[in-house]
Amino acid sequence: MSKKTAKSSHYTEAIRLKRDEDDGFIASCWLKSAMYPTLKEWPFFKDGKKVYREQFSKIIKHALDSKVFLVACSAEEPDNMYGFVCFEPSDPPLIHFVYVKELYRRGGVASALVSAVTKGERFAISSASPVLEKICRKHPEMITHFDRFSLFGIEPYRGAP
Repeated sequence: MSKKTAKSSHYTEAIRLKRDEDDGFIASCWLKSAMYPTLKEWPFFKDGKKVYREQFSKIIKHALDSKVFLVACSAEEPDNMYGFVCFEPSDPPLIHFVYVKELYRRGGVASALVSAVTKGERFAISSASPVLEKICRKHPEMITHFDRFSLFGIEPYRGAP
């Protein structure tokens, strides 16, 4: 996907399962993306940045070791990654995080990743990444429930929403 076509409305490149060599990219992007601007503005956050990075890195490591990831990438160069989705293939599917590189946002990458997970069915979420928030605002009828605790290794909520 060249810069010229990055903003097209329909993603037509490849989606593949995460490989071990993708872990660095995923961890770095997730860690930076999860640090919302409002969090950065808190006066005491400067001292807490090290704690945030160390602790949240453990959560991401747990996800990398125990959750399923799909990666959106170039069909010709699978190492050229555009974004990823972290999820559990449960009923309903539980999406933990969606990330898309800024250059490829608004080009259908996130929607393609979510569609690959949900197959058009309703789904649950466990966190609110900036990219996932936009999808949820656009299609609130698709969300069954919010389950923050499953990302931390706690059994996903299975009750009636």
